[in-house]
Amino acid sequence: MARRLISILAVALFLALPSVAAAQETPEDIVASLNAYWSSVFAQDGLPYSPPSVQAVTGPMNSPCGPIDVFIAPGAYCDANATIYYVPGASVDLGDLWTVLGHEFGHHVLNELGSPGHSLESELTADCLGGAAVRNAVESGLLSPGDAAVGMRLTIGSGDSFQPVNGQVPHGPGNFRSISFSSGYNGGPSACGVGL
Repeated sequence: MARRLISILAVALFLALPSVAAAQETPEDIVASLNAYWSSVFAQDGLPYSPPSVQAVTGPMNSPCGPIDVFIAPGAYCDANATIYYVPGASVDLGDLWTVLGHEFGHHVLNELGSPGHSLESELTADCLGGAAVRNAVESGLLSPGDAAVGMRLTIGSGDSFQPVNGQVPHGPGNFRSISFSSGYNGGPSACGVGL
């Protein structure tokens, strides 16, 4: 119950903040901003960072990690080729696009740190790292707090059970995902337990 209340309060706080962000509307702009952010975070810790490949997906395709289905998820990460796949137009709101790409970058960060894989724990950690990146975008004026709230709603709404669905690794219930996202948003990468 307390976790649910925290999630609701976090969304309310995001929505109450004014919208003053500069336009970062294309996926290419967002990818460049996310790469700059993570490169800076890694450099602060004296660690090397290599940007992921990013590929738009417009229909079902195969990757080294298996099939990518545009009808199942708006984004995916394959650690075998360090590639983020995203579906253009699947995230119609700017906050959603930042959140989807931020989550997939979270998987790339885990891969860069030597912790690749897709388990419930890594999915929640990717949510946390995505929250840290979204907060940086808000603080940098690239994303409004209102758009960040839209991304938080996506995180809450895209929760699932703890059981695999259609062979996909579960991401966890929406309240777990929003708590992880909020942890990164409020505490930065250090709140995500990955050593950054």
